[in-house]
Amino acid sequence: MPIALSITDLCKRTSFGRTTVYHLIKTRKLRSHKANGRRFFLLEELLEDLRRLPADGQPTEQANNKAVPANSIKQQGSES
Repeated sequence: MPIALSITDLCKRTSFGRTTVYHLIKTRKLRSHKANGRRFFLLEELLEDLRRLPADGQPTEQANNKAVPANSIKQQGSES
């Protein structure tokens, strides 16, 4: 069964602000789904999307092939 995250969950685990998340959705860099008026992210899709984001300091054209580590998402209950 797929694991779904809310925007609040995503923000907590990535340290992204809500504005950043909505910008990434609008620019189609993050896939999201809506059901009953609530937006959510499927974990597998989210990991793929995060890997496609440019790494810090990488030009966008070259960064498309660079991976963002999957461990950049904080696990639930982690100390941070």
